[in-house]
Amino acid sequence: MKRSLILLASLFASAALGVTVDTHTLTPTTLLTGTAGYALHSGTAAMISGTLPVAQVSGLAAVATSGSYASLLGLPTIPTTLPATGGTAAMISGTIPVVQVSGLAAVATSGSYASLLGLPTIPTTLPATGGTAATISGAIPVSQVTGALPATGGTANSLTVSGTWTGNIARTGTTTGGTLVSPTITNPTGITRIYDIDYSTATVAAELVGSAGATGTSANGTWTLTLPTGAKSLDVILVGGGSGGGSGRCSASGTAASGGGGGSGGAISAVSGLDISDQASLSITIGTGGQGGAGVSTSANGNTGAIGSYTRIAAGGLYICSAQSDGRGAGGTITSGGAGGQAWFTGNITGGLGAAGATGTGAAVAFASGQLGVGTAGGGGGGGLSAADAIGLGGAGLSAGGLFGANACTGFTGGSTAGAAGGNAVMGNSKCPTGSGGGGGAASSTGAAGAGGNGVRGGGGGGGGASRDGFLSGAGGNGGNGFARIVIHF
Repeated sequence: MKRSLILLASLFASAALGVTVDTHTLTPTTLLTGTAGYALHSGTAAMISGTLPVAQVSGLAAVATSGSYASLLGLPTIPTTLPATGGTAAMISGTIPVVQVSGLAAVATSGSYASLLGLPTIPTTLPATGGTAATISGAIPVSQVTGALPATGGTANSLTVSGTWTGNIARTGTTTGGTLVSPTITNPTGITRIYDIDYSTATVAAELVGSAGATGTSANGTWTLTLPTGAKSLDVILVGGGSGGGSGRCSASGTAASGGGGGSGGAISAVSGLDISDQASLSITIGTGGQGGAGVSTSANGNTGAIGSYTRIAAGGLYICSAQSDGRGAGGTITSGGAGGQAWFTGNITGGLGAAGATGTGAAVAFASGQLGVGTAGGGGGGGLSAADAIGLGGAGLSAGGLFGANACTGFTGGSTAGAAGGNAVMGNSKCPTGSGGGGGAASSTGAAGAGGNGVRGGGGGGGGASRDGFLSGAGGNGGNGFARIVIHF
């Protein structure tokens, strides 16, 4: 009876829930929370649809709802450095020591230009065209330099400087054709500046201006030297113009005639230590060589040569140094040769004497201070004619400048055949300050006689040869123009 009641109660409950017993069909789409004492005794989760709230699920770990690595239990310890051996970069954080890295080039660790492969070739000179100074090392050839040096800095190391400079030079103005112009001297102690000045040409420098404002040339032997800043004292060697030789005599047949005498060399003034610290400029005049005596063509004595003129330097309108000679060669006569030029001079070293002409062969210059490498030399004597028409040849001019080498300045030989002219003296070394004399001309009885040769740098002119009536006797040679060498000390 009791059992039957329980079964009946179950059926009523099933009917109330809408559940068909024995067919296992569930009508509700969700589980009923119901009340305590109600429970399903059969069926599975697959028998319902929908989801269960997580709160209805027990026994889950925290990571089931957080999804976080930190919610895991028993987390492993991860190292921050690679193990001694093995391991990969993916296993650590931080930096990797370079010793653990393979395949790097040498430059990766040296950081040096020399460690690079395939280095370019860098030129040590500028290319023929194009390029800049920034692309090379070393000095820049002067041929690559144009325009002006910078206002400050820069040196003259790679430029060509006219004249002679010693010491330190910085900031040097502009360049013209590779020549330094108007230098500014920053350390003047012990520096010297040298100017060599001939009659018409001179050391080219902006400070030295010839006549008509030309730099390096003069039409009349006058020059103006603007003294560079810092000039303190002056040394000079002045050479006066050499004197001209005398012309030969012209005589009738049967009468003796002598050749003209050679002119003397120009005197020399050598002075050192002149104070120019208060001067702004110097005026320089280079003496001219004396003209040789003109030849004659009728019975007459030869003409005397002219004296050479002064070589002078003036400061503030006053002459401070000068040199001249008055050793003109005499013209030829009937009875004797023309006297050689005498040694009257203004200066402190006399010029060499000219040689006498003769009725025979003219005399060669036997001695002059030029033989010692100091003074100028005289010209050779002209050759003469005897009454019997024996022909005299010209005498040799003397060579000067022995201190500057055997061929520093050569005096040429006299005329060596009838009517031959004497040779002109030649400068073999421009550094030699003194010049040589010309050779004497040879006589002629059948034509014009030989003229005397010209001197150079203060050397005397040679005497002219003698002739017969109707033929021109030899003119005397011209004396050499003067010279000045100026040395400025700073």
